[in-house]
Amino acid sequence: MKLAKKNFFWFVALFLLVSGLGVFIFAQPGQSRIRAYSHGKAAYYNGQVVIVTTNMSYAEFFVLENGYLRRTAVIQPQPDRWSRELNFFDADFNVENGRLYAYTAEGRYFSKYDVSNPDNPILVKSVKDNSWDWFTGVEIFGRYVATVSNKWTKIYNYDLMVIDAYEVKSPHPDNVKFSPNGDQIFQIADGQLKIYNRRDRQVTAARDFLLEDYQKNAIYNDSLNGALYLVDNEGLKKLSLDGRIDKIFYHTSNLGYDAAGTAGSPYVYFSDGIGVVKMNKNTMEPVAWEYTTTAPLDNGWAAGLEAVMTDQGEIIVLFNSSCLAVYDGNLRLLDYFASSEEDLRPAEGLFLKTDKNRSAAGGQIFLRGGGFGIREPLTIKFESSITKIYSDEQGRFNEIITVPVVEKPLATEIKVSGADSRLHYSLGFFIE
Repeated sequence: MKLAKKNFFWFVALFLLVSGLGVFIFAQPGQSRIRAYSHGKAAYYNGQVVIVTTNMSYAEFFVLENGYLRRTAVIQPQPDRWSRELNFFDADFNVENGRLYAYTAEGRYFSKYDVSNPDNPILVKSVKDNSWDWFTGVEIFGRYVATVSNKWTKIYNYDLMVIDAYEVKSPHPDNVKFSPNGDQIFQIADGQLKIYNRRDRQVTAARDFLLEDYQKNAIYNDSLNGALYLVDNEGLKKLSLDGRIDKIFYHTSNLGYDAAGTAGSPYVYFSDGIGVVKMNKNTMEPVAWEYTTTAPLDNGWAAGLEAVMTDQGEIIVLFNSSCLAVYDGNLRLLDYFASSEEDLRPAEGLFLKTDKNRSAAGGQIFLRGGGFGIREPLTIKFESSITKIYSDEQGRFNEIITVPVVEKPLATEIKVSGADSRLHYSLGFFIE
């Protein structure tokens, strides 16, 4: 990309902040907010490119069939009354015994799904962390699976049994990566790249880069030449495992995001907000590039990047804010899927209150609550009485309900349940 730098892109970046949890396209007052695509994973299985993204708070699966992108399935997060929020944070693919599996990070849950049929994901196993760890990332390396959290990086076998743990943490998906053989852990945090030796459990190299703390940066470690490729706010940098910078390609954006490649390919790709660039791995010279701020859709911001080798060559998956876009190895657009989901997630913790905690049958109670999804269908169950309502634009509600008739004084509860979020909250009440 050989254009002069423009401050405009920095301005745009501030409004399209990319974090580990996704980005928003901010709308004008009165319009809905749109969740945007910022990261995900891709795999080649049974002649298809399969993609997963967790940017909509749930897990979405896509396949590229005959050059066309199709969404195949959506998985909702598991309900947990005590969790801070219901959300999928990250996912990754792995082929085991000829079947395709997706491992997902869901805050307090770490799960495994059989997605051999991308139209029908099947939950295989799910484990819940009881130490108040908070899973935000998933990585596959060798014959192991790793979760990244706010406390640890834990190593699991395929049966989701913990076999090791390291004090390497990150709130952002992709900011902790493993070398292909699993000997090294690469952590990006506080504007610095740290390289850990898993055997010695020590940092063997550390180097500062021009990185923003609020965003994710995926590093790529080539399995053939052993080089590391990292793109920061200055350019794409090729490093050795001792942290030494060998070569730099200066991009023309003000931000750097992901580097990606495939084993055996002479090319590496990177995203810098304004587009995606194809580079020669060895010479660090650009081979092709594509600007994506207005193509394939407006409000594009190139962040998450995946490269997959197929029988027809490399396929590039770009999480471009306003859409998920798929390109061939020469960065020719194949198809895209536009983001159109409103951000309807709960904006606060659950609560439920009444103006009284006891009353005779036939009395009226003023019930109010919140912490549900925006405009979510709610069910209020009070013994034999069932009331159907909707939450408002803040996920809250106010409702006057009548105390049901019972045969004798009864200690019971009022329960409110969300149809979409699957959240529920109960409050004790005594019917006189």
